Amino acid sequence: IANPDGSRNKNYTGSLDETFTCIARLGIDGCGFEQPLESMRRALNDSNPTNSGFIRPDAFLAIVLITDEDDCSTEDTSMFDTSQTSISDPLGPLSSFRCFEFGVKCEPDDPRTPGPRQNCESREDSAYMFSVQQYVDFLKGLKSDPNMVIVAGIIGNDTPVTVGSNDMANPELDPSCVSASGEADPGVRLKAFIDQFPQRGTVQTICNDDLSDALNVIAQLLAKVIGNPCIEGNIDTNPSTPEIEPDCQVSDVRYPGELRQEETVLKQCSSATPDPSEFPCWRLEEDLTACADTVTHLSLVVERGNGSVPTGTHTQLRCVTY
Repeated sequence: IANPDGSRNKNYTGSLDETFTCIARLGIDGCGFEQPLESMRRALNDSNPTNSGFIRPDAFLAIVLITDEDDCSTEDTSMFDTSQTSISDPLGPLSSFRCFEFGVKCEPDDPRTPGPRQNCESREDSAYMFSVQQYVDFLKGLKSDPNMVIVAGIIGNDTPVTVGSNDMANPELDPSCVSASGEADPGVRLKAFIDQFPQRGTVQTICNDDLSDALNVIAQLLAKVIGNPCIEGNIDTNPSTPEIEPDCQVSDVRYPGELRQEETVLKQCSSATPDPSEFPCWRLEEDLTACADTVTHLSLVVERGNGSVPTGTHTQLRCVTY
């Protein structure tokens, strides 16, 4: 929470990177049937009293998935049946290969036969696992404007997909990527999930020795979606004068990119201290702190007075650049 003097009240102790590390470091113990999508649903479901109040109508919601295996969100608990131990059994030996066999469909659609696979996608009609579409619908349904949902994944590459064999001649997935930190299975279901959030999602590989670049991309996506008031390009239409003379248009947009998109063009304020009769209006002001790395050091300010905008409104700035 930003204070008037520029300082901030944090809801965590220590540094941000230490806090994120604590949250993300879950270890490798526990069930080998990873279910990040079902974990997400149970954490955000209204029936979960522990997180009551976490979903706020006016707030953006960002989901970040970090895993070296694909999603195995299981609807039928017989997936964990330990009595089936043979390759001839319906479920096959107890291993996370079941997650691939019953959760992913490829060409050829013969999961237990060794060899490469092509055109893999989520098996939406699985008898044992929840469909990916259920989680897409659930997450988008948490907001009146689905554009307020952001999804990112640091996961195994979704290709190549190859079925191999372990030392007991049972089928297993070959890793799709390897790094000094380990190897990862192809994240087919997770990528299918994230792809349902165009312009609001990003997939980054977990097979890098350093995940800083992946986290930076996610941070850039958050800044893009939530909004960065700093003007990145050179918008001075007349560099021969000392003043910056921009050619810009500012609009309030609801449901951007959808058929029901609504756009309201705002007028430019007449001065740095506009009369309330002009509200809402926009102006540009120099911000040498927040916008120090930009060409003009200008940021966008929208003067609304006590006025408000509908939930899910995105303010867009379009300028001629040079």
